[in-house]
Amino acid sequence: NEPRIKSILCLVDSNGGNVDFRRTFPYYSNKVKKCHTIEKAIETVKNEQGPDPHCVLIHTGTNDLINSDDPSDQYSELVEEIQTKWPNTSLIISKLLPRGGTKISKKLKLFNNTIENKYLFNDRVELIDHNDLLWGEEPNYHFYTQEQKFGRLKPLLHLNNAGLVNLSGKFRYALKRISMP
Repeated sequence: NEPRIKSILCLVDSNGGNVDFRRTFPYYSNKVKKCHTIEKAIETVKNEQGPDPHCVLIHTGTNDLINSDDPSDQYSELVEEIQTKWPNTSLIISKLLPRGGTKISKKLKLFNNTIENKYLFNDRVELIDHNDLLWGEEPNYHFYTQEQKFGRLKPLLHLNNAGLVNLSGKFRYALKRISMP
């Protein structure tokens, strides 16, 4: 049974970059591009050569919240660039992961709500939510690594193996939903 989607372009930040995409999408051609910012993702799309991907997975944007109050306009520019360049390409938009102990938590929630409101009813977009990584209002430490810097615990930023399995499963499920006739 041949899959409908044959190639996937993955625009990912550091968490997405730790996903084993050959295992996540074993029957598809995967091109993974590390994009730690939305600007880098836009640049990557503009410079991408070759056949049109059947699907683009976007998992980036958290770093933009550090330097901007609301990068949702820039995110919209990224989506528009993809849809203009590849009009028949489907999109998987992975909302931003919860982060603990940081000042950007409120901005992150606002950003995710804006993205959901903008793309929820778009037939060519499959949204991925990460609220299951929360424990109440805080990230669930079972899914994140406990990193230290200068002897102090850093905020929960990066996923551990359990978190990566969770994320991979969501990517796989989203692709399956897009692949359905």
